[in-house]
Amino acid sequence: MTSHDRILAAMQGKPVDHIPFCPFLAYVWEYFPKDVQDKGELEFHHRIGSDPLWRGAPCPVKNINHPDLEWREKSGNGRTEADVITPVGKLHMAWAKSESGNTNFLIEHPLKTEKDYKVQL
Repeated sequence: MTSHDRILAAMQGKPVDHIPFCPFLAYVWEYFPKDVQDKGELEFHHRIGSDPLWRGAPCPVKNINHPDLEWREKSGNGRTEADVITPVGKLHMAWAKSESGNTNFLIEHPLKTEKDYKVQL
């Protein structure tokens, strides 16, 4: 089975050749060695034999800071909001502070409309 077939079958309760392994790297990726990060998450998934399951992005992307991008951020009351201003539009997102987990979690995704998706592209 391909990873795609395996994940879909497992989600539908159908037989699989083995249980899908889809590690979520969002909170640990920044701690990986630079040479691993430079090759990207997809290559890492393939190398360890896992089934890539992309979360939070419309496609496998690599963040490249463009000189025409502006990042504006403000924080207060356990909430952080950010705007990314681009030549073709603006994306707005927000995070809330989790005191028990000592982390932030996304509470307002930057992609809410078709227009937002086109701005990200």
